[in-house]
Amino acid sequence: MKNNSRLPLFCAALAVTLLSAFWCAGACFSDDSILSSLDAMPRGASMQEKMETRIQEIYTQIGLTALQKKRIDDNKTKTLSQAAEAFKKLKKATGDIREELDQPRLNMGKINALHNEIKKQQNALADCHLQAVLEVRKILTPQQFAQYSQLMKKERTTSVVTP
Repeated sequence: MKNNSRLPLFCAALAVTLLSAFWCAGACFSDDSILSSLDAMPRGASMQEKMETRIQEIYTQIGLTALQKKRIDDNKTKTLSQAAEAFKKLKKATGDIREELDQPRLNMGKINALHNEIKKQQNALADCHLQAVLEVRKILTPQQFAQYSQLMKKERTTSVVTP
């Protein structure tokens, strides 16, 4: 079994990825973030406001139309609800496998089943992300997408947190 100390790093990377697809980065999948509400922010409303302001700046910089904004927002809502469901299942399976590993006698059948569930939900999150990115590509014009790609490349280099 892999070391679970990488889970927070995975969660942080996933949050940055969500931003890159016009998502509210407030749904960074830390322990209690999106389970109660899709708009919940683990670091407070001010961060959510900053992210929303940055998203609106990006919309303006690449010249989105009202229809494109609506389609992207709809995509964000749909994707976040799918991701929230997959993450909820992932969190449950992760907790269950931890409990199972703490037992004095290991039930390898149950452990393997939970491990498969964890992999399934991780794949579901990756699929959800890919579908969202592909949908954004359909919504944007080639020129807008090129501009967007440049902006996101800059965002990734300036917002990466190093240990």
